[in-house]
Amino acid sequence: MVRVHGSVSPAKTASRLERELTALFGRELLKQAKGIDPADLDLSEELMDAVHDAADRLLYHAGNPAMQRVLVMALPADVRLVLCMWLFDLELVATLTAMVLNAVA
Repeated sequence: MVRVHGSVSPAKTASRLERELTALFGRELLKQAKGIDPADLDLSEELMDAVHDAADRLLYHAGNPAMQRVLVMALPADVRLVLCMWLFDLELVATLTAMVLNAVA
């Protein structure tokens, strides 16, 4: 990564993130995840719990991309999609959680 005044260049970080997510989820799923409106998702507490659990498993296997890829490929399609969206845009998790909580209330 390129450091600019002690920080990481946002362009380099975004590029690296896209490469890593493409390797993990595949080009087509990443393209879908980037283009979908979260409001169009059928979210539930169970789905968000599954996404959170999957994120925990990926974190546990940090540094082992082969194992992470195996874990991702074993996930149900909806979990895989939302997880990819979440990892692409970490701020999205707050939006998704609020959407689920509002739907439950």
